[in-house]
Amino acid sequence: MRTFCEWIHHPGMVLPLEHYVSGPALAKRSCVAHDDKSWIAHGIAPEEKLAQIRAYDARAACWLDLCLVFGARLKETIMLRPHLAERDGQMLLTADFRTRNCETYLELKRGTKGGRLRWVPIDTPAKRTALEGAKSFVRSETGHLGDPMKSLAQNIRRLKYVCEKLGITKADLGITAHGLRHQYAAERYEKFSGTPAPVRGGEPVAREIDRQARLLVADELGHSRGNITGAYLGGILKHRATGRTAPHMVTDAISVAPTNETPEEARHSASASEIPGMGVPPAAGI
Repeated sequence: MRTFCEWIHHPGMVLPLEHYVSGPALAKRSCVAHDDKSWIAHGIAPEEKLAQIRAYDARAACWLDLCLVFGARLKETIMLRPHLAERDGQMLLTADFRTRNCETYLELKRGTKGGRLRWVPIDTPAKRTALEGAKSFVRSETGHLGDPMKSLAQNIRRLKYVCEKLGITKADLGITAHGLRHQYAAERYEKFSGTPAPVRGGEPVAREIDRQARLLVADELGHSRGNITGAYLGGILKHRATGRTAPHMVTDAISVAPTNETPEEARHSASASEIPGMGVPPAAGI
């Protein structure tokens, strides 16, 4: 509306949002999560709840299981072709420099926002079990996980009905199907950074560790920006030096003993260390 008003040369026609609400706080929008929206944070064990759903509707349980172990969106799981979606990791390393070295990946494109292609590593037994279970629901290698007798909209409605039937709503148990995606994001962040996500009370970590962990989580969730993970993980905490390092995320550092070098000599030594064959070689990965 403001853009339209600028087009007709009346930029002040639409007042600031605070003018239309009772309190200024109501006009502030925050994209950072303050509460953990995962199932486990609400006292719901996903495996137990999925077993209950499986007894009522096995296909719906399969969709939700994929949301839990791969962080996929509901629409992505329904449209997934489980046989064709499994990709050899070695074939992907040359296609996407951000892809980590894993034997197999799940390719997600159908049903993604904007058709954004991504690969999620199949790096846990739970992921392998969920994918193999999904394959049993399709009649051929080209089949998708939706009920072939229903349209996409009907399949989505079926899933929503099952969730409502078994209490997976904000009004009932305080959870939603999307909460499984939040749970995946928090668990992956902890794996990459070595500490729980801020929304789960995790300790601050070095800024670079946090940044890299968020980028990896964002990539697996299908986002291109690391800051979007604030909606899943919480805000960035100010780092306090604790001496901790995160697994698989921090490169080896070089310890330099105190010397009596002058500032000019120190600068010369630092420059020499960057030249092959001179001084101390730079640390791996830097």
